[in-house]
Amino acid sequence: MMGDLCCEMCGKPGVQVAGDAILCTGCSEVWAVYHCDRCGIRMMSRSSERPAGGPDGLCCFCRMRARLEEVPEADRERILATALERGRVSGIREARQVLGWPLREAVLAVELLYPSGEGHP
Repeated sequence: MMGDLCCEMCGKPGVQVAGDAILCTGCSEVWAVYHCDRCGIRMMSRSSERPAGGPDGLCCFCRMRARLEEVPEADRERILATALERGRVSGIREARQVLGWPLREAVLAVELLYPSGEGHP
């Protein structure tokens, strides 16, 4: 029927929970819905994986922004300049070399530094 709410996780009939999520009874027992304390984006994780109150209440984008704020400006500019001049993959390589971070974190760092508007708001 049109207008019926469907669970975002499994597609079964659901109800609105946490203000902006729709989950069925079964999924609402498994999934926790919360919002980033910094940007407000909605996040979901298995209830068993998120400690009460969250580790820091931030989404991965805001957590990375906070980490990048601690990186010296000269290093951030060097990574961005490399990405702009030689492409994002080169920027990611530069981030890994300069920061010593794993690939996944270097990719997110370059995404957030890159001025294309493609990163998270």
